[in-house]
Amino acid sequence: TRFKGLGEMMPKVLWETTLNPRTRRLLRVEIADQIVTDRVINELMGKDASARFRFIMERAHSQFVLAPDHAICLLPDDCPFDTGVLLTGCTIGHAYHCRSLLGSQPEDVVVVVGLGPTGLSQTLMQTWAGANVIAVDVSSTRLKMAEDLGAIHCVDSSAVDTIAAIGEITHGRLADCAIECAGTPDAIKAALACVRPGGKVLCSGEQGVVPLAINSDLIRRDITMMGTWYYHYSEYPGLVDCFHRGLSPQKLITHRFGLGQAAKAFREYEVGHAGKIIFEPNG
Repeated sequence: TRFKGLGEMMPKVLWETTLNPRTRRLLRVEIADQIVTDRVINELMGKDASARFRFIMERAHSQFVLAPDHAICLLPDDCPFDTGVLLTGCTIGHAYHCRSLLGSQPEDVVVVVGLGPTGLSQTLMQTWAGANVIAVDVSSTRLKMAEDLGAIHCVDSSAVDTIAAIGEITHGRLADCAIECAGTPDAIKAALACVRPGGKVLCSGEQGVVPLAINSDLIRRDITMMGTWYYHYSEYPGLVDCFHRGLSPQKLITHRFGLGQAAKAFREYEVGHAGKIIFEPNG
């Protein structure tokens, strides 16, 4: 059984799968070919998304994959499959987890920096919960998507000074929270600069080393900075409750393709024309 973190497991499952010495299993992994192993790891976890796609299409054998019943998120009877795949996956779950970590409240000003699928999901979750979202990106297409999801202001960071624009929108107060979803050092710096003293910054875009001035960026401004990239299995009932109270994950879906149109779907995503794409086996 594989979990991203032990925090996702219920206590009973944690005991049965990991802690109980009578039932747990330890498997030794041996590397027969270091070069092949390194290539596969790079294909699955590297920055080239097309390599992962080729691996899935050619060698993943997904039709033979089984999951234990305790790792399955059961969909409510009134939840369509296209909504369910967003509700149970990292899309809405991650946004729900981020909102819990930030503790954002209705009427808080929340800046979302970077409007890929992750940033759009954050926008949807925060606006549904009553926050005033300021969406930041360089793509007019994605800024329009964020506006359609409820963002009250959209800032094109390629055309204006982002921090000055946010200061003007908030009458100099700045934001209560910022969520960085772009995965670039400039996005981190913008997220830190756009929150008020005592504000919170959550990093969601994976990246390398980012230089920070600990005193001026964090300590002297009393800034809380954190990071996350998943949600806990134990949070799933809360996600279902959000769905039943009106959260609509399907708003994130902008395109639908049949499996034979996979190449076209990836091109649409790569150029930034898509939010969430649904593949329909019989489409």
